[in-house]
Amino acid sequence: MANLPRIRSAKEAASELRKLDPGTKFCEHHIRYLMRSGAVPMITAGCRQFVNLDTLIEYLAEHPTLNLQGQQQETGIRKVPEHIRWSV
Repeated sequence: MANLPRIRSAKEAASELRKLDPGTKFCEHHIRYLMRSGAVPMITAGCRQFVNLDTLIEYLAEHPTLNLQGQQQETGIRKVPEHIRWSV
């Protein structure tokens, strides 16, 4: 019998990671971020999203430091978009 991939939701993958490493600080939110950013391939079935647990573990082993900040926020005051401005 062929080895079947261990497909898990983000919540289940976080639980599996906690079983492997009880002291991990890596949570479901981080896994969802990696899935949405495309860093880890995501499988979509209807409105549900899944990740291959083995691929996730390989990614984490190869990338010991992760930038989970996303885009840098602008500093200062942002300009109000035209469609939101009030006319006085």
